[in-house]
Amino acid sequence: LLFGASEIDYTDGTDTLVFDGISQQGGIVGLHAGIGKSFDKTYLGVELDIAKTNSETELRVNANTATLTIDHTANISLRAGAYLSAGTLLYGKLGYGMMGWEVETSDGLTADDTEYGVSYGVGLETKIAENMTLRSEFTVTDIDEITERAGAERLTIDPRLLSATVGISLHF
Repeated sequence: LLFGASEIDYTDGTDTLVFDGISQQGGIVGLHAGIGKSFDKTYLGVELDIAKTNSETELRVNANTATLTIDHTANISLRAGAYLSAGTLLYGKLGYGMMGWEVETSDGLTADDTEYGVSYGVGLETKIAENMTLRSEFTVTDIDEITERAGAERLTIDPRLLSATVGISLHF
């Protein structure tokens, strides 16, 4: 499940609209791959996460609308944790993330791009079979501010993605 929180500022050269604390929701499906090493009761590794999303928000003020769509995300992170028991790892992640997005306003301003920012999160991973773990994770990706211009129009978005995921990991 993907949640987003954004501040969106829109100006047409005369009027300025500010949308603060906008939230959006959508599904997320993805893959992760990594390499790591256990040291007695601790773990250290590197991980790559890639996800496809369907997160979309439409903002409407009077006759003006802006639709923000997040299409995909990816993160590369360091992952460090401590074993709570022989098969359960509590971990934290810190890395660099990206987001593919598209925005469209009711009066024709459209833009799409890929933006980058810091990602961080926490998770819990439990062994359920010899080479398989069940994991749940909460990740925040704080994307750099996005500004698009078309003539006197300016649209600024400051997105923060919050993802809550549950998945199965296979260990080779």
